[in-house]
Amino acid sequence: MISILFNILLFLIPLIFFKTTSELFEFNKIITLYIFTILITTVWAVKSIVAKKIIFRRTILDWPLIIFLVILVLSSIFSLDFRTSIFGYYSRFNGGLFSIVSYVLLYWGYVSNMDGEMTKKSIIFFLISTGIASFLAILEHFGFSTTCGLMGVGWNNSCWVQDVQNRVYSTFGQPNWLAATIVTLIPILFGFTLIKKGDNIKVNKLFFFYFLSIILFVTLLFTKSRSGLLGFAIADLIFCGLILFKFKKEFIKKLVIFNIIFVILISIIGTPWNSSIFKFSEFKKSKTENTSTGPALESGGTESGTIRKIVWQGAVKIWTNYPILGTGPETFAFAYPMFKPLEHNLTTEWDFIYNKAHNEYLNYLATTGTLGFISYLTLIGFIVYQLFQNKSTFGISLLAGFLSILITNFFGFSVVSTSLLFFLLPAITLTNKLEGEKKEKLILNNLDNKQKIYILISTIIAIIFLYEISRYFIADIYYNKARLFNRSDNPVKAREEITKALKISPKEAIFWNESAISNSDIAVLLANNNENDKGLEFAKLATYESEKAVNLTKNNVNLRKTQSTIYIKLTSFNSNYLTNAEDTVKLAIIISPNDPKLYYQLGLLEIKLNKLEDAILNFEKAVQIKPNYRDARFVLGSLYKDIGETSKANENFKYILEKIAPDDEATKKMYN
Repeated sequence: MISILFNILLFLIPLIFFKTTSELFEFNKIITLYIFTILITTVWAVKSIVAKKIIFRRTILDWPLIIFLVILVLSSIFSLDFRTSIFGYYSRFNGGLFSIVSYVLLYWGYVSNMDGEMTKKSIIFFLISTGIASFLAILEHFGFSTTCGLMGVGWNNSCWVQDVQNRVYSTFGQPNWLAATIVTLIPILFGFTLIKKGDNIKVNKLFFFYFLSIILFVTLLFTKSRSGLLGFAIADLIFCGLILFKFKKEFIKKLVIFNIIFVILISIIGTPWNSSIFKFSEFKKSKTENTSTGPALESGGTESGTIRKIVWQGAVKIWTNYPILGTGPETFAFAYPMFKPLEHNLTTEWDFIYNKAHNEYLNYLATTGTLGFISYLTLIGFIVYQLFQNKSTFGISLLAGFLSILITNFFGFSVVSTSLLFFLLPAITLTNKLEGEKKEKLILNNLDNKQKIYILISTIIAIIFLYEISRYFIADIYYNKARLFNRSDNPVKAREEITKALKISPKEAIFWNESAISNSDIAVLLANNNENDKGLEFAKLATYESEKAVNLTKNNVNLRKTQSTIYIKLTSFNSNYLTNAEDTVKLAIIISPNDPKLYYQLGLLEIKLNKLEDAILNFEKAVQIKPNYRDARFVLGSLYKDIGETSKANENFKYILEKIAPDDEATKKMYN
């Protein structure tokens, strides 16, 4: 039973997504992970109850895992945001305490209940599932999007803002996430193909492994993931090196053929560093013309390596201020604004939200401190040691696959699929050797009353957990509906949906924030229809809900930005709201002191409040920390011009025309 549950889990994780949730891919994968962790753990507990003994296989990872979990618990207790540390950052989800507990339980459940035959089947399920996702990604590259089609918005790529033909991601949601999973699995496919003389394997199985390897590698090239390709290169080098060292020339022919095939595919398709042999002229053009869309850390704008270095500097600053237990698991988005390097303001992503350090190791250092960082590295060390004990071709392939995760995590962060592999690969290397070991079977016959009571208790606990997860899932669907209604200027419908979400999950700050947005919009609509009394009721409700959201997550600067916007929107009901907006932005500056947009917004508010001297100081601060801030410079120059300081005004207008926007017509009219 447990092996079947693992097979289903491993098959679903690469493929599952839903269009009705706020995040289409990772949210649904983490929900799937939670559901199957509960089911597997419950069946495992029932097996132990039936067997009248604890079914638990000791491994060298037990204490490293326990220590790692204990430190994460302590870090969560002292976190900047306890709820985020438990559930994960909303929209990312993976990495919170609950997810790590799930992975650890799955590791122990796997080593305690699986044998060699079960292990091979479970790996095949994951390979097939990722193969299907990769095939869909290849179709995506040629303009046929199965994900868009299944969501009912056409079978082309039009449903995505990102240029998915240029960089595919299929059912994973991001090219680097797909690439990281693929490079972990390709060495494992290698391992399946390296069969010793005398071992029996059907030709059709070998063909399947060869064919799937090519599909996965082609998809890897279509992701254009530099971290993925680097991870593959290192994993391939380690795999080939260890195979040659252990088995000498026994498999050299197959290794050469594999690598020749990959070189040919690289030549035909190209990589981020080299063009296709058929499209050299197009490649040269693309070097100077960026046609892709999306975050610069993935494509376009400031070079991704430059931004990463800046974000990494911020991560180190966080650690130096929270050196022992960090800011709490998954709280990077709340900590980074406090310590954002000024250099970040000069990049194209100066006003982006960074919820990860884009380096798994620095992310742990910043959010779990020295203790968490050391325990994480210690866990990795023990996993590598455990993997290294399996000297078979398959064992070496597992080691190479795991090391590729370490490489891709250095340039990014783990997601559900890679985290699952991170914890299951060391389990697989153990269970793969248990060919003849007898496993306890779940036979519910001749149970005594005590066993029946324990099984009933286990079942009830499982049902409660499943019920709570389903509520969490349903609340997100309501929240997503509300968000979409608000974006389409239908706040009445949005309010209906977000009210349902809040009934289920009243401690979710972003739900209160969304409700505040809808109620403020309703207030404005009523005021426009001369229903001021009703509008005032909704205005008061909106300010209450916005304050509720901020109090639930005090270090979330974006909630404070939304709160100031709501106050500004409602000034027609009460002029004091403008002062409230000013105070809110000042509080936001405390937790995000290097955000030029906040000083710009504060300056605009102070103009409305007739605090011109304060406004000038804040605009000066905005251009000090972001010299190329065109809007702040323009308003600053306009203010100086209004008060008769022409030289200072022209200084700012000249800066815009010479260093920011030479063709800015509005600035040209102001510049004398």
